[in-house]
Amino acid sequence: TEPNDGAVGLPALGDTDGNGKFEIGLPGFNDGFRCLDPETGQVLWAVPPHGQGASNCVSADINGDGMDEFIFANGSTLLAVAKRNGEVKIFWQTELPASIQNIVVDDVDDDDDGNAEILAGGSDGVLYCIK
Repeated sequence: TEPNDGAVGLPALGDTDGNGKFEIGLPGFNDGFRCLDPETGQVLWAVPPHGQGASNCVSADINGDGMDEFIFANGSTLLAVAKRNGEVKIFWQTELPASIQNIVVDDVDDDDDGNAEILAGGSDGVLYCIK
């Protein structure tokens, strides 16, 4: 990457366009989130920053469309993003009470619905669960 512009968040691998190949999601560049081609390192698409700092990135099919979305936080803003039909899309974003540093996606509740929740560790010591 460019000098003084390395990603500050940990990456994720996901097939966000449904072509059967992984892309790399990297949060925390000066210009925001970048999706990279793992074979060439080329930036495929980007999302401007929505706050200061970045959490790790995870990928999951959060909306059941058969393709992954990248999920990450900028400061206290949690986002789910991907590119569909040639358009970069923010599927949703939500504000949490504290800056988010780490996230994980898993089915953690006990309702046996098979739907994943997002666990987000805040700088205030609270673990937030987003359904």
